Amino acid sequence: METLEELPEVDTVLAGLSGGGLHSGLGVALKKTKPEIRLIGLSTANGAAMFESIKAGKPISVEEKDTLADSLLGGIGLQNKYTFQMVRKYVDDIQLLQEEEFKDGMMFMLKEHRMIIEGAAASGIGAILNKRVNLGTNMVIVVTGSSVDISVVLNLLKVL
Repeated sequence: METLEELPEVDTVLAGLSGGGLHSGLGVALKKTKPEIRLIGLSTANGAAMFESIKAGKPISVEEKDTLADSLLGGIGLQNKYTFQMVRKYVDDIQLLQEEEFKDGMMFMLKEHRMIIEGAAASGIGAILNKRVNLGTNMVIVVTGSSVDISVVLNLLKVL
């Protein structure tokens, strides 16, 4: 609701998508108030349980691999009763991001804003930098999480 209060003209919202809790809340709050808002979920290609479950029409398990967006892993639960249906109802698009795209978002925030954020939090930034989403006129990127091991940041800095 804060999003609509601060930016009532918002037309697109991007956020990392894992088990669907965040998108369920965003969907209820935003789309019940302003149904035309586009809600876009961004998942890691290294274990996109919600994306694959939506494709399958039911919750499924997927193989997970290491990713910079480790908080987007963890499955959705085979007995999922809530978030699976809500993501199906409210999320307009799900994009699977590659590791380079998470890295791009993390590095942009570090270089341009001197902020260390985790891969999942950088998903919207990485998606925009890599032209993975159709931009709205008034977009919001949900940036949550700075729980990233310093060794990950140091490894990212080595590539500069």
